[in-house]
Amino acid sequence: MSFEHYHRSGIKMLRCGYTTGTCAALAAAAATRMLLTGSVPVSVSLMTGKGIPVEVEIEHFGFDGQAGGDTADHPAAYSAWAAVPKDAGDDADVTDGMLIRADVSRAAEPSIHIDGGKGIGRVTKPGLDQPVGNAAINSGPRRMITDAVRAVCEELGEDVEEGLTGGGGLDVVISADEGEEAAKKTFNPNLGIVGGISILGTTGIVEPMSEQALVDTIEVELRQIACGSTDLIITPGNYGSHYIEETGLFPDGRADKLNVPVLKFSNFLGETMDMIAGTNIDTVLLVAHVGKLSKVAAGIMNTHSKYADGRNEIFCAHAAVCGGSSELCIKLMSAATTDACIELLDEEALRAPVINSILQAIQQKLDHRAAGRYRIGALMFSNVYGLLGNQYLIITTLTMLVATLFPGQVGNIPGCQEIGTYLIHIFFAVIGVPASIYMIVTKAPLLLLFCAIIVFVNMLFSFVFGKLFRFSLEEIIISSNANIGGPTTAAAMAIAKGWNTLIVPAILVGTLGYVLGNYYGIFAGTLIGL
Repeated sequence: MSFEHYHRSGIKMLRCGYTTGTCAALAAAAATRMLLTGSVPVSVSLMTGKGIPVEVEIEHFGFDGQAGGDTADHPAAYSAWAAVPKDAGDDADVTDGMLIRADVSRAAEPSIHIDGGKGIGRVTKPGLDQPVGNAAINSGPRRMITDAVRAVCEELGEDVEEGLTGGGGLDVVISADEGEEAAKKTFNPNLGIVGGISILGTTGIVEPMSEQALVDTIEVELRQIACGSTDLIITPGNYGSHYIEETGLFPDGRADKLNVPVLKFSNFLGETMDMIAGTNIDTVLLVAHVGKLSKVAAGIMNTHSKYADGRNEIFCAHAAVCGGSSELCIKLMSAATTDACIELLDEEALRAPVINSILQAIQQKLDHRAAGRYRIGALMFSNVYGLLGNQYLIITTLTMLVATLFPGQVGNIPGCQEIGTYLIHIFFAVIGVPASIYMIVTKAPLLLLFCAIIVFVNMLFSFVFGKLFRFSLEEIIISSNANIGGPTTAAAMAIAKGWNTLIVPAILVGTLGYVLGNYYGIFAGTLIGL
């Protein structure tokens, strides 16, 4: 039966398909029913992660040994198999029409055990979705297969997790006869996946990507957004949008709580940035996975792998600039993924300087493309390592980006003033509780002297130049306090003394000092470390 679900791309309607992961799950469900009942289902169906149901007829199937009945004495001697052809819709690829087969047999141990057979690749390099040695069946399809097999068992009154009737569980082996040959036309060999294709799919559905139609669709959506907002968050796809929603970067983990629209640009970063320049949007935040965003450091503005990659070369070049060894550079050039690159950088304690160097290059390329027509900043993350960059600089940059790019939305967050006041008190408590003047005097008197010199020089500078520029005494005191103690103590002093007009300046001056101090401090520390 034909899969009739369509996706609008510009003025065209393109037919969607379903992933190899969906095929594997459907085949496994059919084979499980065959094994446990001895009969072949006319069709099987499942609900994909996209919320779209897929139903297929079972036309390719078979038994090895006698299926059904009591097989407890010879659990490995009976199996059933079914195969489902991959339907790529209007986004045909090398796996379109390929039969994805599932062999299901009884296992000695309870639960569902998934492995790959003929035509399914094996992972040989670290940093991929599956560990080295595993079949290249990604975690999403593994969940789909497990859920599909478990659903059949439950329908038949069996509990595969505790043990089937007669004991044991089920082995599920996924295979594809044409997989090894087809894999030669993919990036699997470069990734260290040998012997076949990967079973992929996060949503279970293949959405066609006619490039010009997709760009046209992005432009239509962008112009709609520009009618109601001058702020925009852009991200390549599901990885970025899920990261925004799940990590709490924004209130309640959702960007739309700030009333900031999110636009997915697929691989077309350059085209999207150029189209933004033709709208009234003036502030943009780019959130992307390191595998995509790192390419921008080399000026790659279409991040699809068929146009350009260079991720290994980018990591290698920046590692060399930051003092990485030749051995490290050789390893980086052969790393399977960007996560594997980061793992290698950690071995030489170079993650922070290299990532920061890459981020600086990315920002330069973004600023050059934007050409001053709007402001743009970038956040880079990894599914394994989280938000990337020096943790103090990340906090500083993220806070300043959000506050600068979206001041109206941040200012309108309910209870922001109360939350800020509460956090000031928490800050005082955290700083004050472990403080001991006696310990400082007896254990680190030079540190106390050093701090005293800093305070004296700061006050001398503030009072001399403050008087020269005719600032009031109150303004000089608050600025000095903000510089020494930070925005919290300066704001507290202004409130205590009743200098209400100086509360906001105290916070702004102190915060600016934190921002500049973090960047200059990390830079100086890194320079000394090199």
